[in-house]
Amino acid sequence: MRGPFILAAGAVFVLSLSCEAPNCTRISTIYTTSVNAVADAGPRAGLPVARFDLSQNFLTHEPLGCVGAPSQDVGAVDLTVTSTATVTQRVDYAIQGLNSVNNPVWSFEDTLVAIAPGQTVTVGRVAVTPTRVDLGARVVFKEVLPEP
Repeated sequence: MRGPFILAAGAVFVLSLSCEAPNCTRISTIYTTSVNAVADAGPRAGLPVARFDLSQNFLTHEPLGCVGAPSQDVGAVDLTVTSTATVTQRVDYAIQGLNSVNNPVWSFEDTLVAIAPGQTVTVGRVAVTPTRVDLGARVVFKEVLPEP
């Protein structure tokens, strides 16, 4: 299913840590992005569903390829979901990380069985990727249903 997706701005925090080689530096940068998602079909079509907040601890090494560093810089992506709906819902979704040309480069699927209005659920680790999360994300809903 297709659905509307909105990207929000990302934040960046940098922390420099030393690597094993004398001239090697490991830099930890936190990237964030949020997607405010609206249901595109079913009984909740056109209504707000949730805000999907992604945070990534991205590790880079300078100079590139220094001794003791991995061959590729990567970051672990964590997800929290906050309901923006006015009713408790069952949300079956996939979230996709996008590259600089809006193509999906990773995907995570899950179901939130009963997320209440305003409730925040910490989903946790959803990907480890060499693509920075602040380039964007998209949510695809399989099903969004009100729960009794």
